[in-house]
Amino acid sequence: MKKRLTAWLIVLVLLVSIAPLASAQTEGLDRFKPIYTYTTGRFQDIQTVKWYAQYVQAAYELGLIAGRSDTSYEPESNVTLAEAVKLAAVIHATYFGNVISEAGYETDVWYRGYLDYALNYGLLGGEFSSYDEPATRAQIAVIFAKALPKEALAPINRVDDGAITDVAEDKSYADAVYTLYAAGVLTGGDAARAFYPDSLVTRAEIAAIVVRMVIPALRQRFDLRLELEPNRLYEMASPAVFFLEITDMKGTKIKTGSGFFINEDGLAVTNYHVIKGATSAVAITADGQRHRVLGVYATGNEDNIDLAIIQVEGEGFNYLKLADSDEVRIGETVYALGSPLGLKNTFSTGIISGLDRRVNGMDFIQTTAPISPGSSGGVLLNCAGKVVGVTTAYAASGQNINLIVPINHLNRLEMGALKDLKDILPDTVYYAEYYPVPDFGAIAKLTPFDYNGGSVFNYVVDGMEYSQLSAKLTEYVGLLEDNGFAYGGFNLMLGNIVSYYINQTYGIIVAIGTTEIDEKICVTVDIMQY
Repeated sequence: MKKRLTAWLIVLVLLVSIAPLASAQTEGLDRFKPIYTYTTGRFQDIQTVKWYAQYVQAAYELGLIAGRSDTSYEPESNVTLAEAVKLAAVIHATYFGNVISEAGYETDVWYRGYLDYALNYGLLGGEFSSYDEPATRAQIAVIFAKALPKEALAPINRVDDGAITDVAEDKSYADAVYTLYAAGVLTGGDAARAFYPDSLVTRAEIAAIVVRMVIPALRQRFDLRLELEPNRLYEMASPAVFFLEITDMKGTKIKTGSGFFINEDGLAVTNYHVIKGATSAVAITADGQRHRVLGVYATGNEDNIDLAIIQVEGEGFNYLKLADSDEVRIGETVYALGSPLGLKNTFSTGIISGLDRRVNGMDFIQTTAPISPGSSGGVLLNCAGKVVGVTTAYAASGQNINLIVPINHLNRLEMGALKDLKDILPDTVYYAEYYPVPDFGAIAKLTPFDYNGGSVFNYVVDGMEYSQLSAKLTEYVGLLEDNGFAYGGFNLMLGNIVSYYINQTYGIIVAIGTTEIDEKICVTVDIMQY
């Protein structure tokens, strides 16, 4: 089912008169103007205290619906298909400034001209066997969803797929129902906003529908969210999330991460930093099957977006649907699913604790759902089981501060041809005989000072601007982390801070600090093997 949002029928509102249309509304909706005057008592069977009274008044003033007689409206009577077709045709013709032909009105089929118009403009999708039959809610939804263009039925509500409990995704009317719920035209037939597709539509209800169609100010606002039980959500999402093993140019497994499928043909998403530095990778699905990562279609590296779209070998995968991350609200319950510390498909919960967090030039959503090393590339799901974002980072020095790349950023990645992972390897220079330790001199464009061989490299930075040096050190630490090094703490040596980074795969410790040699300030890189 296509992405949809929200709305249906019986809701009490307090507005009584037709409000002037806002200037932002489309020109087509501006064509709907009052042409008649409605006076209290016009219809003896319309009481002003009834929920539908304002809609009957507005529909009459706009010339859309008349009474069954001069004094009677018959709000509880059913609407026929012929009447529904006429209303939809009039709305469509008025919006676009068209004229409905009078041809056929002289026959005994009073609605012939409206029907011809509706068929000509594709409002029906086909003929009905009888137009004198009462219209069901499902039929009304299909007809009216086509009476206005998409821009005139823009969503104002959030309605999750599956949230309208009695509208199955495979029903022919499902898209129309969700469109009108989203636009605030339909609101549901009970407190749970069920649709009741086979129920008949009354003249009171049709007045509300047509008025909300043409007067956006009277459309109803609400959210209808699907909230799955946590165990059901896990069962649904877990098969679509996989564990990633990353291998470097020497064939050594250097790190692990997570990823998830976004279609059944192996298209998947992970963090860019997960595959950065990889020459090959394997995705291990929840059933234990191993699938090669064939390559990458896009990364957000150049735009400072820590995302990558990859292709996994195979087909028939379970996959996840994407939410609109712009709709996430603080306090909303969310679920993280990934492989922290290599513990495959770990499931945790939390809330959205912050929005629009900007860290190191990147945009994040903040959550309390726990994230650990190895979680990178996993998913943060809303209660409907849709992807809100990609689990990316956590604050080691903070408490329960975890960062998520909003999934809407995926739309900013430009899909290209499939590239081998080797083709996107960073252009990193390594110390000879000390792979995978990046060469600080290559980063800072400095040569070792008074170097006579060995594993200690000193670089003169005396006179270098502090901001420039800080940027180079930050870049270098990033390269260390990309190559499987983890921060191991710091020490104070001769009044200088020395930081340690450890690569357990290769058994290497890199110590970085500053020192003074021959009265020159130097950065020291000391490589130790264990």
